[in-house]
Amino acid sequence: MDAPDLVVEILSEHTETIDRQKKLALYEKHSVKEYWIADPAEKVIEQFLLKKEKLQLHTKARNDEKLSAILMNDFSFPVNQIFG
Repeated sequence: MDAPDLVVEILSEHTETIDRQKKLALYEKHSVKEYWIADPAEKVIEQFLLKKEKLQLHTKARNDEKLSAILMNDFSFPVNQIFG
């Protein structure tokens, strides 16, 4: 089974360590190309991209900053549309 190209996680107090460490390592292992971590408490989305077999932070977007999926054309939005 192939891994998805894009994974989006929404953090909670109880899942932050799992999402930032265990899942990030798992997604690297399976070559997920793009990983987003949405933090509703901070109202920020972190975008990680797979480079040289490692998911590396590409951007950290908040407020009216526009976030664009690297792997999908025409999929972009201001972050405040997600968090209100």
